[in-house]
Amino acid sequence: MPVTDPEELLNIVRRLTDFLEGEREQPWAVEDAPADFIASMMEAIIGFRMTVTALEGTAKLSQNRPEADREGVRAGLASSGDAAAAALASLIAR
Repeated sequence: MPVTDPEELLNIVRRLTDFLEGEREQPWAVEDAPADFIASMMEAIIGFRMTVTALEGTAKLSQNRPEADREGVRAGLASSGDAAAAALASLIAR
């Protein structure tokens, strides 16, 4: 279902930004950008709501990459300081 109300769409963008930036040392907020920039970006965003009835996933952990590439990804994740990234790094190491 499309989100056609501009204020509702802006609130969705704000919540998503707050969620993704929230754990950063210096989180960015939508209000940090100039109003005219946000207005132009909002014109380019098409919002929609959907009901998720199932999720299905697979692990893609750089298996198709050379060992040096996998090690670089693993090392980068392991050194990020993020617990989820560290857990992912341990899976890549297997």
